[in-house]
Amino acid sequence: MNSQIDIFTSEAADHSEVQLAGWAFVPHDQTWSGRVEVDGRPAGPLSCGWSRPDVPAAFPGQCPSEHVGFRAQVLLPPGLAPGEHRMELIFANQDGVELGRAQRVFSTSTAIRGTAAANTPPRIDPAHAQARYLDLLESTLLGLPYTEGLQTLERREGHHWPETAHSMIGAERMRHLRACVETVLREQVPGDLMETGVWRGGACILMRGVLKAFGDNARTVWVADSFAGLPPPNEQKYPADRGDNLHEFKELAIPMEQVQANFRQYGLLDPQVQFLKGWFSETLPHAGVSQIAVLRLDGDMYESTMDALTHLYPKLSPGGYCIIDDYGAIPACRQAVRDYRAAHNIDEPISMIDWTGGFWRKTGSTSETAETTFSSVVQPAASGEAPPSALSDISTALADVRLGHANGAWTEHIPFAFWLVEHLRPRVIVELGVHKGGSYCAFCQGVEQSHVDARCYGIDTFEGDEHAGRYASSVLAQLRAYHDPRYGSFSTIIQSTFADALSHFEDGSIDLLHIDGQHYYEDVKQDFEAWLPKLSRRAVVLFHDTQVRERGFAVYKFWAEVEHLHPSLEFYHGYGLGVLAVGREIPPAVAGLLAASESHKALARQLFSTLGSRIGLRMEIDALRPLAQSVPTLISLKDSLIAQQQLAQQSFARLAERFEKGSTESAILVEKLEEALEKSRTESLILQQEQAVLRSQLQALRRTPITATSKGALQHAWQHVRYRILSKVPFFKKKSLRARQQLIEESGLFDAEYYQSQLPSGSALGQPALHYLLIGWRCGLSPHREFDAPWYSHTYQEQLNGGEPLTDYLKKGWKRGRRPNAWFDPEWYRATYLKTKSKKAQPFRHYLEIGMAQGFKPCAGMPQAPSKAAAP
Repeated sequence: MNSQIDIFTSEAADHSEVQLAGWAFVPHDQTWSGRVEVDGRPAGPLSCGWSRPDVPAAFPGQCPSEHVGFRAQVLLPPGLAPGEHRMELIFANQDGVELGRAQRVFSTSTAIRGTAAANTPPRIDPAHAQARYLDLLESTLLGLPYTEGLQTLERREGHHWPETAHSMIGAERMRHLRACVETVLREQVPGDLMETGVWRGGACILMRGVLKAFGDNARTVWVADSFAGLPPPNEQKYPADRGDNLHEFKELAIPMEQVQANFRQYGLLDPQVQFLKGWFSETLPHAGVSQIAVLRLDGDMYESTMDALTHLYPKLSPGGYCIIDDYGAIPACRQAVRDYRAAHNIDEPISMIDWTGGFWRKTGSTSETAETTFSSVVQPAASGEAPPSALSDISTALADVRLGHANGAWTEHIPFAFWLVEHLRPRVIVELGVHKGGSYCAFCQGVEQSHVDARCYGIDTFEGDEHAGRYASSVLAQLRAYHDPRYGSFSTIIQSTFADALSHFEDGSIDLLHIDGQHYYEDVKQDFEAWLPKLSRRAVVLFHDTQVRERGFAVYKFWAEVEHLHPSLEFYHGYGLGVLAVGREIPPAVAGLLAASESHKALARQLFSTLGSRIGLRMEIDALRPLAQSVPTLISLKDSLIAQQQLAQQSFARLAERFEKGSTESAILVEKLEEALEKSRTESLILQQEQAVLRSQLQALRRTPITATSKGALQHAWQHVRYRILSKVPFFKKKSLRARQQLIEESGLFDAEYYQSQLPSGSALGQPALHYLLIGWRCGLSPHREFDAPWYSHTYQEQLNGGEPLTDYLKKGWKRGRRPNAWFDPEWYRATYLKTKSKKAQPFRHYLEIGMAQGFKPCAGMPQAPSKAAAP
């Protein structure tokens, strides 16, 4: 076995992952697969038969073919010591018989923490009663019954975007997905099944098929996609997506109706399948799924991957599987996964499924539940460690909220604001970024009900910004109308920029600072650093939106820099709230909470999240009350409208009956007369033409001995006669036929001289293109010596559905990569000879007009064609 290996630079911060690529030539053109070992330990699967043209380009003069490349995302074994190590590639055929090995020695300068394969890989039950059904479903979704040779290998590896299959993910990833679903069903891991980025829906169809095979009627398959392709990269917000051009590929934009039709073809479209249409940043935060057992991400980009992880991974049940389709193939996707795992301390090992797919299983007991009772929150931990004493006094957090000026963005943090004001007892409270006043009025209510001797200041330009939106002029007036009568005795609203307001406060005077202005990283950092001198020795700073990672929000980034510099606590609900104790003389209750163990901080998060949700439910109930009061009126109005509708329908029915009686008979008579007249004219013209032509043909035939050849000529003559007659009939001269005739005449793919050479001698045609459209293609004639019409009709018979081949090729066939004959490969020709890679370039036309003259080859397997220019 001849081979060459190239190891590319590691992208992982701990150098635990290596991208590997190369080529290996196996004699006898066998289909093969492989695996990678490092020092004899498994390090991942090996993707073989890589058919990208860049493989021979990477190894000029060495790689014999573009179809023999391989690649792998190698996960180095954990605990790899510094020094030299041996990487070995083991190649085997489809039956598992080893074909050869290739080695590469490499060295590491530091110890590798590395990753390890999952301890409990998902498993398929081959003895299940529906196993054969699921095997067939897998194969059909991948289009494997319709492939052969190299095309089958590419489909199994998932190397390209297939034209007929319903999924592009490859056999290994499809089989692994089925194993994950079967495993969570057997082990009763709670939750639904979800995929973000579904293309034609094949993976979701498989998941629904597994639920049906196992008789599971409780879980839902969630199908999330824009159904309009990928978004253009937001390079300012997500630099990792810079240069991404996937949004330009219309092949990735599959309408939701088409995906639903694909489900329907397999008999799997039912209420257990739910669709989420739109960009992930807009649909996933509000998705109606509460628990997920299998989460499959196929969004390709950094932005799409991060959106899906941010909004869905917290809902993944312990024991559930998180699958990343493009982990090994797309660096931006891989970086998003690494960033999210690092930010949330996820250390479950990643394992590779094949050359690109990666996955891990969320640890924890499958019996864990997301619900915690109120009493369990305030009880001591099982270990006997008492929770912070302040949590035993939460009476202020339970106070009724004045909802007149509460808003959705901060509502869930109002109970904690009450608690904090009660136990911090600040002398001066400052809020930067008031907007409609929801959070600010909560602080004011807390000061009032806890009888705190404090002064409150709300600072805002009340003009808005890119994140809060632009304010209407009425916002400040409405806020003052609500705020001033209630809190004006101790609270002041200041219309100013944050910088201009600084001079109004003495250094060391502010005990509670809430930063909620513009949320870009630079703005949050500037606000904190500018106001830091104004903070007292008892000061606490609040940062809102620490969990938001869209539209340029970067509070989370600054929070990650400061949360370890001072005692802190972060709440994850309500878009996230960071609590930072900057002062050194924090009251005991607050200090105790911020210094508590992680388990007790988790209890505090659960407590205040539950209390915040209570307020949200109350707001929803209050909003529904006016609707409930109007129900009787609406019912009465509905009954009145129904009665009016019934009267209108009866009146319309009577009018329709009268109209039909007066017009039906005349319409039928006119229609029959027109049909009879047209039929008479057509039959008369046809009979006259047939009589004249057949009389002439009969006289010629009487003078010619009847042989097998002349019988064939007679058949051609009859077709010729039909063309001469039909071309004169007005019915066949309609606009669409003339348009198709003009299309092929101007295409450069209709050679009238060549076409007539296929007819019997003496068959003079006035309009050869029209003859081809009416008669010729049905008789197996080709319009051009380089366009094989019979071959094209046979090869793409499902797509043509009995239609004419040349028109199909000119309108859409060449755009979809269909071949005009058995020997011309448009994709190879485009990649080899065309300077532009644009999909608008027509390879076959270029070949006819330029390539043939210059001796270009029509495909990789043919010898160099002689240049016409060089011919004598």
